[in-house]
Amino acid sequence: MQTSSSKHHGEMRAALAACRPGLIGVGMVTAVLTLLPVAAAIYVLMLFDVVLASRSGATLAALFGLIVVIYAAQAWLGLIRDRLLVRIAAVFHHRVAERLDGAIARSIETVASPGDGLQAARDLDAVRHAFAGRAAAAFCDIAGVPLLLLVMVLFHGWLALTLLAVAAPLAWLTARTVRSGRNPALMGTTALSDRNVSTETGLRHAELIRVLGMHARAARARAVTERRLAGIELEAADRDAMRAAIARGLRLIGVGAIFAVGAWLGIDNKASAGVIAAAALLADATLRPLEGAIAAGNAVALARLGWQRIGAVLANVPPEDMPLPLPAPATRLEVENISLAAPGTRRIVLRDVSFSLKAGDVLTVAGGSAVGKSALIRAIVGGWRTVAGQVRLDGAALAQWDMLQLGRHIGYMPQVPELFDGTVAQNIARFDPDATPDTVIAAATAAGLHDWIVRLPDGYESEIGVGGNRLSLGERQRVALARALYGDPFLLVFDEPAVYGDAVGLPALNAAIRAAQARGAIVVVSGSANATVGASNLLLILRNGQVQDFGSKDEVRNRLAAANARAPAAGDAPAPAAPAANAPAKVS
Repeated sequence: MQTSSSKHHGEMRAALAACRPGLIGVGMVTAVLTLLPVAAAIYVLMLFDVVLASRSGATLAALFGLIVVIYAAQAWLGLIRDRLLVRIAAVFHHRVAERLDGAIARSIETVASPGDGLQAARDLDAVRHAFAGRAAAAFCDIAGVPLLLLVMVLFHGWLALTLLAVAAPLAWLTARTVRSGRNPALMGTTALSDRNVSTETGLRHAELIRVLGMHARAARARAVTERRLAGIELEAADRDAMRAAIARGLRLIGVGAIFAVGAWLGIDNKASAGVIAAAALLADATLRPLEGAIAAGNAVALARLGWQRIGAVLANVPPEDMPLPLPAPATRLEVENISLAAPGTRRIVLRDVSFSLKAGDVLTVAGGSAVGKSALIRAIVGGWRTVAGQVRLDGAALAQWDMLQLGRHIGYMPQVPELFDGTVAQNIARFDPDATPDTVIAAATAAGLHDWIVRLPDGYESEIGVGGNRLSLGERQRVALARALYGDPFLLVFDEPAVYGDAVGLPALNAAIRAAQARGAIVVVSGSANATVGASNLLLILRNGQVQDFGSKDEVRNRLAAANARAPAAGDAPAPAAPAANAPAKVS
């Protein structure tokens, strides 16, 4: 039976198969390039055994003209093959990248760290560089080595055996370089990734590190990472230099040995001067691709490891079938007995949560910290997949929707407002290339943001920086609110929107919620702040990842008040002002 891993390696093989015309072209060019050293050897043979014997200037001129054509053809064909390899690499990269990008975007659902998916993008670059670089050309030339050995047999068997004796250890060294699991170059990729993460973290939190007096400790931590990376790079450089020196030495020894064996054969009149010189030229042409393959072995080893890791990512995140487009949702949201585990773990954070909302409902999800509010929000928008149960829009489970289509019907504002490098308008429009000014301005107006935007130096075209770092947290949240409202989606989901709210942002949020309710949208808000609870008509209380209470806001409040009133009479401790994760929620 075909394993999942082999199946998804098959995806990459299928992408490579799409490049078959180019690969056939590379094979044909390589076959001709393999014959050209034979022609060069014959040229040398003719020089020594014919031209010198006949002392014919015309023959010399003709042979020289021929060798010029041969070497020009070799250079031209080499250029063609290099260009073909670059284009094959580009086509392969394009075909796999689209599938891999989707897998990486969904990898948060199946792996503990998004970095595991991001590493696959770098691995794909390693595969592409191996195809497009000198590595592929060197290994193509190795394919001609058996033919050149066969031609050497025609010169003399002892010459062929001598060449084989040198080529064998070079071939073994090439295979060892490619297949070595402890190759320092491979180990260095992890160290380099750690260094990049450490540096990026230091830059992102530079102000906090400085204010808290952590700069020296952070610098020492980075220095440890740098020393580890430098040590691995030094080991890799030393090993590469050693292998290159061995390969170069073996090639030169091989050519010298061919001269020596040829001279020995010449003493017995079994080889002419032309045969000796031609054999030496052919030996160099045979051994040089092996030397080049050893030099490119690290790139091939990285590509081999990258191929395996890409296969693992594709196996973890299988492709999604394109579902049939569904009508735009307009009536209800149903959460049916869902259970949820944190991505990459088996720790259940929600268990058997159920409720149903109809058009125009506004639900506040409340409870203490770490009770699963944000997890429920992510399940509702399809960010986390459930381990049991379903989330449905108009009766259709989220898995039945194409995510591109579903995204148009959902407005989501995460707890931490995450923006992207670009303009205010691009972020509000979700970088939709077909966005119109009217829809962008309508979303900004609905978020109460239009007047603030037009006062910016470049208005809607103002750049906000990487992650929106040119804006305050409150401003980022309001832009995120406008982004959620873009296109008047049917389902609006806000995770703890009052965290960064202020005297301007919270009224704008409430106004947006009421406007969405008036047009028949469903709104789900997490958090216990008065500002968000006051805008809702339904209330859901979570406790220890389960529903403690659900119903109309007033009924739930009354039941909680009655439960809190009875608690002291039963001899329990008074309810705390701020509910703990396992305490009854207190909603004002």
